[in-house]
Amino acid sequence: MEIQKITHLMDLLSRSDLTELHLQEGNDVLKLVRGGALDSPPPKPLAHTIAQPIAQQGSAVKPADQATAAPAADTRHVFKSPMVGTFFRAGSPGAAPFVETGTQVAPGQTLGVIEAMKMLTEIECDVGGKVLEILVENGAFVEFGHPLFTIETRAPQ
Repeated sequence: MEIQKITHLMDLLSRSDLTELHLQEGNDVLKLVRGGALDSPPPKPLAHTIAQPIAQQGSAVKPADQATAAPAADTRHVFKSPMVGTFFRAGSPGAAPFVETGTQVAPGQTLGVIEAMKMLTEIECDVGGKVLEILVENGAFVEFGHPLFTIETRAPQ
C-alpha cells in the first residue's frame, strides 16, 4: 500500500466521526484507530514541526564500523521504528543529533524523532546500552518495524 494512500486515509479518518478503519488490499492489511485504547501509550509529540523540504527520501544501511568489535549475538538489540514517517536524528534543523555511534543510552532516552503529518514524535530507547550502528540516514522515510539502530545491551554481571 502506498504511503500517500495511507496518509490520505489518516486525514479522512481525522476529519470524520469514525474511530476505527480496517482496509485490506490483497495481502496488505491496514488498521487505523483514533482515540481508542492502545496496547501501549502513544509516543509524545513535540511542539514544533519541520517546514523545510527533505533532500533525501531514501534510506541506506551503513556497514558496521570496522573498529567496533562485534559483540555476542545475545547482547545485540535492533531498535525498530514504532511508526511510519520521516526519521530525523535531531529535534530541529541544525541541532546536534540526539545520539551518535558509541553513545551510551538508557531506557527512555530520546534516540531521534519521526515526523508524520507535520507532527514530530520523540522515539525513545527501550533498552540500556551502547549505540553500535545508526541504520538510516537523516531525513529517510521509515515504515513500522524498519530497523533504526543496533544497540549493544548491557550484559548481566
